Amino acid sequence: MSSRVAVSLLIHGHPNYYLSGINCIRSIIHYSDFDIYVMLGRSKKYKLPADGRIKIFYLEDLSEKQHRSKRFLYKFIALKQCIESGSYDIVIQIDADALLASPISAENLIESLDKFQIGMVEQKTITGSNMSRIDFYNHYLKHSLPLIDPNQVPPALDRFRYYNSGVVIGKTAEMYRLLSWAIKRIDELEALGIPSQIGEHMIADQDYFQFWTNNINPDCCIELPWYWNHCDLWDDDFPNPEARIVHFSNFCLGPDKRSLKKINAFARKILPAVGFKTSSSLLKKIWWNKDE
Repeated sequence: MSSRVAVSLLIHGHPNYYLSGINCIRSIIHYSDFDIYVMLGRSKKYKLPADGRIKIFYLEDLSEKQHRSKRFLYKFIALKQCIESGSYDIVIQIDADALLASPISAENLIESLDKFQIGMVEQKTITGSNMSRIDFYNHYLKHSLPLIDPNQVPPALDRFRYYNSGVVIGKTAEMYRLLSWAIKRIDELEALGIPSQIGEHMIADQDYFQFWTNNINPDCCIELPWYWNHCDLWDDDFPNPEARIVHFSNFCLGPDKRSLKKINAFARKILPAVGFKTSSSLLKKIWWNKDE
């Protein structure tokens, strides 16, 4: 019996997230048979076109009083809803600006995880810079660790990995343990009035994934090959046709006009042209049905 797989996706905020997220969903439908759980941030008068594999949930719009990190920390709420809504062996958390670029099966995921519980790609550098693992390690020591738990002893440098959370593949039980811990810690910090920020650096979902896999349960995570999270921000040969998932990250700034143009162009190359639209003015008319 094959393993059941679900994909968790959060789409909210600027309309560009929706246009990018639509392409992400289309790529999942085209290149896999996975169920798709989408948490939306717009009002309930908008909905995705009906598709049996898409399960939709709604997130209240952010208030101005909430810290900017909440836009990313809500990914844990979306992931929790996904896991609690079905019976799955493996869950993928994917950013709205990432697209599946080739067929992916449950067997591919099982093989990639091997005997581990979670898999992510290490971001080893930033293209055009001299950054290396030690720079990311120092960032972890100065920012992630002091906020999340300053009493923890950091891992040795040779054991540390700066994982990018744009694509996280995990066995359901471990992912649920991770998100439960993260939500609890986020709630504790909010109750204390401590903002999710150290200096100018926001502490978001990626920091929690890194903290879990570097400090709390370092033996749970396998470093995935580059092709599971291929991005021009850390890969020189972008876009490599051998990539399984292509990530159009703009760091924490979200898809701007330039990156959305790249996403649309890439989607044209790898996805069927039927129903494909790029203009944000068509967002409600084409991709969203108004629920009167």
